[in-house]
Amino acid sequence: MTYNPINWKDQIVTDPTKYKITKEDGTKEVVNIEREPGEIIQEGTRITADKLNNIEEGIKGAADLVNDLAGEKRTKETVKGNAENIGGICAQMAELATLNDNVTGDKWEWKISDGIVFLEKVVE
Repeated sequence: MTYNPINWKDQIVTDPTKYKITKEDGTKEVVNIEREPGEIIQEGTRITADKLNNIEEGIKGAADLVNDLAGEKRTKETVKGNAENIGGICAQMAELATLNDNVTGDKWEWKISDGIVFLEKVVE
């Protein structure tokens, strides 16, 4: 199965603070709204087209890898050989998860659900 990545784009507008308000009597008014979030406890990660496209590339790469390992004409022998390749890939992925633990301080666990292997962040 092929994965068709989305090419994400940032929205660009001339005035991002301008909104149209419709009052109860049906009249409309265009106003500028300034964001006032209060005290920022933790800075968030801004969602951008570049970040989303990076995720798309990763998903596409993983899908391509799975398709390569599965092969078009699978037999018991090819599946066995592919299983050895998958074992090596899982070992590399585990190293990456450990590296991420050390960099971010977050803990991750490997999970399998419906035949899908994924990392899940451990929330304590």
